[in-house]
Order: sequence, then C-alpha cells, then structure tokens
Amino acid sequence: MLGDCDDQCFQLCDLLGWREELETLMEDDLARIDRGEPAPEAPKRETEEEGEEQSSRMPRPRFTLRDFKL
Repeated sequence: MLGDCDDQCFQLCDLLGWREELETLMEDDLARIDRGEPAPEAPKRETEEEGEEQSSRMPRPRFTLRDFKL
C-alpha cells in the first residue's frame, strides 16, 4: 500500500461503501475537539473468554481485505 494512512483509510472506506460514515465521524470528532470536549471514554475490554464466546456467534464475513487490491 502506498500513500499516507489517511489516504488508505479513505480508499478502504470507498471500497466498502463507508465513505459518508467516515466523513460524518470525522466531522463530529473535529467539532467535539473545537468545543474543547474530552474524547469519549473507550468501551471496557472484554475478557478473552467472552470474546471467544461472542466471536463464535458472529457470522462469517462475506469477504476479507485480501479480496481487495489496494
């Protein structure tokens, strides 16, 4: 992959059809920073056992990153 990190993220979001959502998240976050508000608290991490249990219930993805040529 060539280019900077932002470019690669935008390309990936374009491929997945998530560009609009990414731009909305970025705008919301920049507005929060401009207002001087702190970053939202990160969600609590689950234990390894809980993660394995949850991942076994999740459907398999239809594609992986290897399916895309970036």
